[in-house]
Amino acid sequence: TTAPTGEAISVARERVGWRHISLEGEMLNKDRDDVSLDVTALGDGAAAAAIAALLGERGFANFLVDVAGEVVVSGRAEKDGSRRDWRVGINTPTADAAATDSVRQVVLSPSPGALLSLSTSGTYREAWSSDGRRYSHIIDPGTGAPVTHDLVSCTIVGADVVVADALSTACIVMGEARTRAMLAAGADGYEALFIHAPTATTFATTTTATFPPSP
Repeated sequence: TTAPTGEAISVARERVGWRHISLEGEMLNKDRDDVSLDVTALGDGAAAAAIAALLGERGFANFLVDVAGEVVVSGRAEKDGSRRDWRVGINTPTADAAATDSVRQVVLSPSPGALLSLSTSGTYREAWSSDGRRYSHIIDPGTGAPVTHDLVSCTIVGADVVVADALSTACIVMGEARTRAMLAAGADGYEALFIHAPTATTFATTTTATFPPSP
């Protein structure tokens, strides 16, 4: 794999961005013929939401849905014949971490009859290399280049798993400070956990004020 040239990135950026599309009723319009809309980044969250809705329609009150890390919970978990809050592990943000390796557990306690969702995005798995340099798969639309800061994982908890899915990816692009400002300004009910990796072997974890606690 070869990294694109600066010129190629510049050309591509001319057809990238939400400002190239508009919604009128049920009609989606674009202002350039070469603009395309790729919603695959939200596919896992949408699938988790659809499965959770189906379970609810069929009368299930206590369940956990996990589609590639996009999690939706309802009711309570069962252990040893009794009910308790759900506990979800946040994967250790390294390329070789097993699925069972967690840097932290999160307690999810949805209100009766409501859903609660958790989504994690990061730069530590789907990466690629060129000329000895490792690149993240998450692209900053402001530069057209992969993100390079040390925020390697962001977890969002909130009601809607599709929104959480989108916010967790946006968080990796914006970084912690801008994400905190965005959540405070207009994403009521959504909380974040940030994991920075100052070095290859050390992690620093911070959260917004009311992010769910560890057990």
